[in-house]
Amino acid sequence: MSGPTTAYTVYLGWAEDHREWVDTLTTLQKQPEGFSFTVANPRPGLSYTYDKDTYLHRTRKAELAAAQKHYDNTYKALRDKYEAGLADYLAIGEEFLKDVTDPVKPAKYKRALMIDAQRHGHLMHNAAVLWLEAHPTAKLDGYQDYEELLKTLWVGDLREAHPEWIAGKPTKRQQQLLLYCLGRDDLGTVPLWNDPPLADVRKKSHVTLGKVILSAGAPTLPVQRLHPSYWGLFLVSPLHGKDRGFYEPEPGDVDDRWIQRLSKDLRMESRRFRHEDSKFQVYEVVPRPVEDPTFCSTGVYLHRSNAHGRDDFLTVVPDKAVEGQTPLVFCTKGVGADPDHIGSPTARVLTHVGRMRARFGETTTTDFPFAYPGSQDTGTDTAGSWRNIGFCNAYGGDEIAIADFLNFAVMYEKAAAHALTAKTHGFVRPIALVEISNLPRNLDRMPDLRKATSGSSPAIGYPAQIVTCSPVETSLRIYKQGHDQDYVYYNLDLELAEWERCYTNLVLPPGVVESVEEDIKALDADIRAYAKLQGLVELEEGLPDRLRSLQRRMLLAYKIMWQALLSWWVFLDNRWASDTYTGSFSGRNFNSGPRDSNEWGPLDRPSEDQTPGKGGEGQLCLHIDLSNLGNLCALKGELQTMLELIGPDMDAETRYEGKWIWKDCRLYSFSVALAQILGRAKSRLDSDIWPAAQKVAEEERAEQIAQALIEGLKADTETVLQDGTKGKGVPPYAALLPWR
Repeated sequence: MSGPTTAYTVYLGWAEDHREWVDTLTTLQKQPEGFSFTVANPRPGLSYTYDKDTYLHRTRKAELAAAQKHYDNTYKALRDKYEAGLADYLAIGEEFLKDVTDPVKPAKYKRALMIDAQRHGHLMHNAAVLWLEAHPTAKLDGYQDYEELLKTLWVGDLREAHPEWIAGKPTKRQQQLLLYCLGRDDLGTVPLWNDPPLADVRKKSHVTLGKVILSAGAPTLPVQRLHPSYWGLFLVSPLHGKDRGFYEPEPGDVDDRWIQRLSKDLRMESRRFRHEDSKFQVYEVVPRPVEDPTFCSTGVYLHRSNAHGRDDFLTVVPDKAVEGQTPLVFCTKGVGADPDHIGSPTARVLTHVGRMRARFGETTTTDFPFAYPGSQDTGTDTAGSWRNIGFCNAYGGDEIAIADFLNFAVMYEKAAAHALTAKTHGFVRPIALVEISNLPRNLDRMPDLRKATSGSSPAIGYPAQIVTCSPVETSLRIYKQGHDQDYVYYNLDLELAEWERCYTNLVLPPGVVESVEEDIKALDADIRAYAKLQGLVELEEGLPDRLRSLQRRMLLAYKIMWQALLSWWVFLDNRWASDTYTGSFSGRNFNSGPRDSNEWGPLDRPSEDQTPGKGGEGQLCLHIDLSNLGNLCALKGELQTMLELIGPDMDAETRYEGKWIWKDCRLYSFSVALAQILGRAKSRLDSDIWPAAQKVAEEERAEQIAQALIEGLKADTETVLQDGTKGKGVPPYAALLPWR
């Protein structure tokens, strides 16, 4: 990385002169209890009283006591020091703001200055935004509008990512993408401070000023600049059901071909892939096949599936003529669903989901879409977050965004360094945690939350969002239950193509691939023999296509099971587990890797049911992971359901239809064997391993539990495999068990 520009050395000098204060800010930004630039954390407290003599209750009381001690003895002093130095920080923020928005200085200078600011943790950018928040009526006549400058810099990179746009002939989609994101279509000039037309521009725009709480530092890939968070901007979800950036593609262009593919070739209902029957939209519902230039050209695409409540996706499709580049998928997510200050735990009350979706679809306002039911709605006690906006400083809430960011960062690094996952893994890299600005214009667009975020003693900090990136991220999850919360595209071929994109770099051992080929060949012979014997010639019609589809899905099942086991092994090797209730290895929280990281941590933490204070399945979080893995990989489990591998009856004549796995195939045997191995591990964990671990020092527990579990896994694996093959050798799928 090259050094800072000469202009930025002034700001580096300020940071060095105020090193102690800057270090204090940095420490606060990594507080696991959360952080807001504007609002101090509340003293930790819990809405439920943990007063029973159980491991869960003792642990929760101890955690609370430790958090309160940290708050009283450390956090308050840090926050006081931060507050004491704010005047100097805002002063340098004003200087930076006027430097970068000086209309006389060239765009190249401003771009370099902002890139340096990003490299150094957005320290100066945050100072500038804080100064603006502290001076909402400031007169900056003659200066450029800071938000519009950052949007222009971002969209400049966005333009460079589209060959047609660079050539001066942007497509209809690209023109609408500009208007949808920027709120205006003029890239020639940066508007001056608070020009009257900006009020309308900001209502149309889907990015606004943010303060960057955490970032991953200098981008490892230049394309990371294509996400607005790089420039200190906050990305906003569609504001309502019809806010999708509609346009009409040119007949025969790549966008029109994609519509024809969905509507005519795949016969997909219009409502499944767009919100206006006669048009298409910038914010797409079904992601495109990024490797196929027929339907997807070089550029940036936005999408969110129908099921996603909190996640928006921005995919960068590189120029296919440039070797070594792969698509990169950013996920902008709102975590921190239900701090106690706003409503009862909504993650545990699902009745609000339908009402929130209906409200989102019906409204036509320009409000930011938190979708907390307001006073005009009934059931405000079950309010919960929606879209890509969450929170970052509420103790005891559903999630705290900082915890997600830090946990994602830890496990991404662990997976990248692990011998089994260094070449390919599905963990995502967090790149930014952005808090929305509390400028009046943003507060005005937050009617459902303004009361909670405003006043002399606001209940919560300002909304925040996490941005992660990965070449194998996807909006799919291993969850297909036949309702509106399914993470699906309503077309199996599209889903399979997306899964294959995510798993293309995970190469199965040759023996596993050969076993699938052998099983399919044997099934083919059985079906043809049965058809001949029974005179059912119709069974052979289209049989090759059915078997190719079956083989494709079986190979994917093996890959996904292997990836899940490898991901869990990274956790276990680091003595971590994923969650206290619904872990990251449940189908709803797993795709190319584990997601929902807010409660990742040591494996000996207690499990807890969705009802606070009630123990979960088993005593420990580790038990939850084992149970989730079992449900994910089991026969007729979440994975096989999602891949549509389950027939009416695997033991009956339906096997001759050639659509589903059957009792004699080795994927069937692997599912059964894995369920037995993981089931024995759960039983041993509860009956033997955990009781023994309680007798050792607390700091030694996780290590003892992990070692005992691994020993049991190895012994049980050999027993189960021998029983399953009746001593006829080791099955090829044994190579997929990381502990063997």
